[in-house]
Amino acid sequence: MNLTLTAAAPLDGSGVAPGSKFASTGLWKCPGRDLRYQCHLWPSEAPWIAPFHQSCSITEVMQFDPIGGTDLADITASTAAALVTWADGREYLAFYLDCAAWSPACPPLGRMAVAWVMRGGSAAAAAP
Repeated sequence: MNLTLTAAAPLDGSGVAPGSKFASTGLWKCPGRDLRYQCHLWPSEAPWIAPFHQSCSITEVMQFDPIGGTDLADITASTAAALVTWADGREYLAFYLDCAAWSPACPPLGRMAVAWVMRGGSAAAAAP
């Protein structure tokens, strides 16, 4: 199975090429429900309370490619990472995978994540 970056992937300054494909050796998809169209928040001090919903947009930035076969999960692409943007401008980059240190895909994915976190950092540091 491979991973493919979508056109929306935040790559500025990461050195990762748009449309790159990565072998998924050493990557494990986190199980869970597809929540691409919902933004749930839980209060950290009371996780048993029902979530409340905030207005957000979710943009898929990386997919697990389909691998063929008869199982629906094997023949359809699935989300591997998404960029969530809340109505008030807050954002987070969510990866739906775990990465072994020896995986050849980990360094470029790590560079992409660090570049996303650091974007605009020099301008913010220079501000009075």
